[in-house]
Amino acid sequence: MKFSSIVALIIPVSLVLVPGPRANADWVWSPERGEFVSTDEGGQDDSQDAFDQALDYFQEKKLDPAAEGFELILKKYPKSIVAPEAQYRLGTIHEEKGDLVKAHKAYQNLLKTYPQSERFEEVVEREYEIGSAFLSGEKGVLLGLKIRPSVPMAIDIFKGIVEAAPFSAFGDKAQFQLGNAYMKSGQYDPAMEAFQEVIDQYPQSPLVQDARLQMAEASYAKSQVEIRDQSALDDVSQQVERYLQKYGSSAEADRATQIRREVDERNAEKNYRIGAYYEKENYLESALIYYRDTVKRYPDTAWGQKAADKLKSLEQPVTYLTAKSDEIKTEIARLEGELAAIGKSDPQKQKDLEREIKALKKKLDAVDGSKSDALLRRKQDLKRRERELKEKFKAFELKKKRYQNNTSPDFQRAMDRWLASLEAERDLILEEKARLADWRAELGVSSEPFYQNLLSFMQPQSPVEKVRETGEKDLYKISKAKKDLFLEKEKLYKRYGELQADLAPQLTETGVEIKRLRGSERQRISEKPSDQLSDRERSIKALDEKLDGKLAEYEKIFGKLAEQELEAVLARQAGVQTGAPVHFDVGGDVQKKSMDELLALKMHLTEKVRAQQNVVDTLSHAFNRELALQEQREILKSLDARDDADLKKLRKQIKSVEKDIRQRYQDIQDRHEKKKQLLNELDQVLNGDRHTTLRKTKNAVTGVAYLARSFVFGLPNRDEQLNRQAKRSSQQKVKELQQAVELESLVIEAQSIELARLEKQHEILTAKASLAGGYKFRSSLVKVPYEYIDEAVHNARRILPSRERRDTLLNRLDSQSRELEAAKKQIERVDSEIRSRSSTVAATAAEPDQASVEDREKMLREEIQRLFEQLEVQYSIYAEEQGILSADYRDKLEKEMDAPGAEKERVKRYKEFRGIENSLVKLIGEELKIESEEKEVLQKRIQEADKILPGVTSKAMTQEILDEKKRAEQRISDLDTRHDFLMKEQQRYQKKDL
Repeated sequence: MKFSSIVALIIPVSLVLVPGPRANADWVWSPERGEFVSTDEGGQDDSQDAFDQALDYFQEKKLDPAAEGFELILKKYPKSIVAPEAQYRLGTIHEEKGDLVKAHKAYQNLLKTYPQSERFEEVVEREYEIGSAFLSGEKGVLLGLKIRPSVPMAIDIFKGIVEAAPFSAFGDKAQFQLGNAYMKSGQYDPAMEAFQEVIDQYPQSPLVQDARLQMAEASYAKSQVEIRDQSALDDVSQQVERYLQKYGSSAEADRATQIRREVDERNAEKNYRIGAYYEKENYLESALIYYRDTVKRYPDTAWGQKAADKLKSLEQPVTYLTAKSDEIKTEIARLEGELAAIGKSDPQKQKDLEREIKALKKKLDAVDGSKSDALLRRKQDLKRRERELKEKFKAFELKKKRYQNNTSPDFQRAMDRWLASLEAERDLILEEKARLADWRAELGVSSEPFYQNLLSFMQPQSPVEKVRETGEKDLYKISKAKKDLFLEKEKLYKRYGELQADLAPQLTETGVEIKRLRGSERQRISEKPSDQLSDRERSIKALDEKLDGKLAEYEKIFGKLAEQELEAVLARQAGVQTGAPVHFDVGGDVQKKSMDELLALKMHLTEKVRAQQNVVDTLSHAFNRELALQEQREILKSLDARDDADLKKLRKQIKSVEKDIRQRYQDIQDRHEKKKQLLNELDQVLNGDRHTTLRKTKNAVTGVAYLARSFVFGLPNRDEQLNRQAKRSSQQKVKELQQAVELESLVIEAQSIELARLEKQHEILTAKASLAGGYKFRSSLVKVPYEYIDEAVHNARRILPSRERRDTLLNRLDSQSRELEAAKKQIERVDSEIRSRSSTVAATAAEPDQASVEDREKMLREEIQRLFEQLEVQYSIYAEEQGILSADYRDKLEKEMDAPGAEKERVKRYKEFRGIENSLVKLIGEELKIESEEKEVLQKRIQEADKILPGVTSKAMTQEILDEKKRAEQRISDLDTRHDFLMKEQQRYQKKDL
């Protein structure tokens, strides 16, 4: 080796070995010793001397001087060789003195500061023992007294072991004991997390079984604290089931079974009490549902047996009461015989028997009295149902007479289903009346006393009314302020949209608008050299070329008009506003049209019939919601059965349901927007100036009745007012618009019901697929924000209150079914003309030719739709990646407005646009402030409910107050959600994006 190389190697080593001015030693690796050694030999000697002296004190049992000596070493020589041992010895001294808190701190310092210490494993074990001592109740020393809480110390110790030595011999034990410590302190959620960590991090540990059982224990303990949270009980059931599935034959399974019995007992009690409430209110069918459910799900519980007893008394009162009476009479007879046998020889026993006989006779009188009560309750239930049925038949006959000229099969089926349901209900009531008469005769029960139905009067204010009064006036003022604010926001939103549309870039193609990016961005991608295209751009370009080729093929075969109509359909599916619709002369003579025009007209009419059929089906389904429920029950039944499932078939079903959900989302949005346009048009026709209506809503209102109505039902809504105003008008145009608004409202609500059913079906199918295949399908469904759908449905329900919905539903079903039949006849005429011309060309094969044309059209159309959907997805992703129509264009617009020579009118609109943004930010701020005030009022109402509840003895009244409290809590939750939404909305306008 060269000299220079040796020097270069020696110099850095010498730099390391040169002692510095610091008092502490530097540590280097010694190959000879095989360990780190200190370069400060003098410091090592001093620390060793100090350690030896402290150790001598320790061996002589002079613990205080020994502790001081070890502490001095740790303070003065923390990097010395003896420091880890000094730290260990300090902990043993405190442990020997009985101060476990200080011992823990000493051991904890060793684990953190000297993890390479040979004492590490021993210290972990000592820490574990100290933690176990604290967990078992050992108190910590505070001011010389053992008064320090022990469980928090145990949590700190076990947590430290898990963090410092997770894979030591005590890692799984410490993790398990951490869960026990959390349990003991009442922190059930962290306890369950700690036990879950044992299962996840130490799957081979013998403590896994105990951890699963403790998770069930923690979940059960939590449910006893959160007594009103049903989900807590459900969690317990799940934990117990998991444990029993894995360890059902273990010795500890008895404890898990006991927990399940206790949970079942609580669930059974809840169901039983709900049934008892309905029974008390004379809704016996509802009561029977809950009693049956209790018996079916919890047959071995005490409440399940009580429910079974109730079922017998309600379903077979004669058999039940007679058996009860006979049982008591038999016992009385036995006791009377025993009493006669003993005579007066045993006075004490004679008294006991007489007391028992007296109690049994009293019980017998109670059973006899309950006969009339049970039958009276049944009679009152039947009377209520008879009144309701009478009103239903009256409504049916009126509608039948009104729509007697409607011969549509869809409409007739709806009416037949309605009548069949009413007749079935009538037959059931008649059957129950006859049964009631038989029971009354068998039991010998007379009619109820004359005072049974007398009404009470002059009742004092109930506790629930006191709760509802809290903050009533404040809520009214808040509601009125919000109403005015919403009206102002609506005006700004409208103008903002108009200006945004005017200022935003025009990126549409000529003809039909396919997508906002299908203009300049498409051109930009097509003009790029192939080697400069990204993967996304290449994919878009390929799909674009393929779609254009298929559209050209479609136009060549079926004509330009048909191709333009198909593009309009695609644009509507994408949620894009199309340009001027393609004109179809639907009223012209079909014999004078060309073949291309006939095919295009047929396609147009087919789409119209399909849309119309969807409307009719939606309205018709509203008459028979039970069918949807029955279908859902069948799906749930198949889910419970867990039969062998065809995964391909399930995937296909899931995709089909997702497609239906997307269509209904889109339909609700489209109809909501259409309804807004119709309402604006209705406002113009009725009032001329839209602001006339707005001014009317701001007029001052007074009166107790108005305040009460506004509080309960909400303040007047512009849409409701317009609808009521339109009903009073005699103008034909107004009537047409009002009926169109009601139709859109009906369909929106009906679609929302169907949407809920489909979402539940989707959830069930995906669960079934997971059970069948052991994994979850990745859903392609993206839900529309809840706030938007909720706004559309809520608005629809405001326009059509529930008391008017059935009548309006039938009216619209009548008119829509007539339109459907007319459209079908029109298609038949067009079809007939197409077939006649096809037969002229080839009379021998007219039907096959036409069929082949239709099949080809369908296949080509489906392929175009599939390509279009793929392209829209790619364009959407591309837009997010490129940031199109956001910052880039905004900066461009800013420069355009500031440039000299800019169009004055456009600059003016731009300034107005920015001004509206600032106004919206301020309005949203005001709305946030108002909703904060509303939240405070609701919190006061909750406090009032909590204050009143302890003094209420009636269970029914307690439930009403709890329901009122729950409504207030739910409203607060809604306000919190709304707050987040408003904050994001405010930020959006502050960003000033177009």
